[in-house]
Amino acid sequence: SEIGAYLWAGQVDLSVQDSTSRFAQYGIVIGSYLADRLGAVLGSRVRLGFPPSELGTGQTPPMRRYVVTGIFNTGYAEFDTGTTLISLAAAQRDLRMPGRVQGYRLHLDEALDARGLSDTISGSLPDDLKAVPWMARHSNLYASIQLEKWSFYLGLTLVVVIAGFNIVSILSMTVSERRRDIGILKAMGMTERRIAKVFSLTGVRIGLSGIIVGSVLGVALCLVQILFEPLKLPGNVFIVSALPVELRIWDLVVICGVALLLCRVFATIPARDAARLSPVDAIRR
Repeated sequence: SEIGAYLWAGQVDLSVQDSTSRFAQYGIVIGSYLADRLGAVLGSRVRLGFPPSELGTGQTPPMRRYVVTGIFNTGYAEFDTGTTLISLAAAQRDLRMPGRVQGYRLHLDEALDARGLSDTISGSLPDDLKAVPWMARHSNLYASIQLEKWSFYLGLTLVVVIAGFNIVSILSMTVSERRRDIGILKAMGMTERRIAKVFSLTGVRIGLSGIIVGSVLGVALCLVQILFEPLKLPGNVFIVSALPVELRIWDLVVICGVALLLCRVFATIPARDAARLSPVDAIRR
């Protein structure tokens, strides 16, 4: 088990610790929050309740004693409070499932491949067996993560759109202030295409300067968080102690490219207005 990497005290020893009692007492590894709540330390005896074989009025779940052999601390309160580890032999005995298991759990290198793999496995299983991806077992959590992801993209898109309208506003004011100059240039023979190109390049230049400054500041903030972790997270809520940040160069390139393309598109509107000005009307005004 990977829980050994988070072991705070003791060891992952789930074998029989005391065979003198009626039911052999196996070892158990518990989370630090649960240990504090129970007042348990290494060597303490804790009791676990298991569902009875038959449900009925007055039925009480059978209790079995276990010996605490290890305490782990992942930093995630929900996991450290509600998770314990016992051996397969102990679980089969106390759940009255000798030689049987309820299922297998596969650990994948790529978590998002779980849905496709589960479909492949389910196709080769009997009708009474099925493979369930973690997205289905934790559908509410997965849906929440997806909603937050798309909400973030929507917010980022709105920021870029607002920045684009600012470019339109700046260029429109420039066109208004330079109407006479534009009229003189057109009267001297400058084509509409060249005038539109000048204002389009001006919009791209404004957008490019913003992209460069924003990228430098963004990368700097990411590096500060990666190296020094100034933004902390409460350990009783999150599994990590600081806001996780991963700097992906490809994502940065794509975002900058899309932002530059949008700047070019937004700059086209005032550029066309400038190109369509009548030389006579522009000079008169």
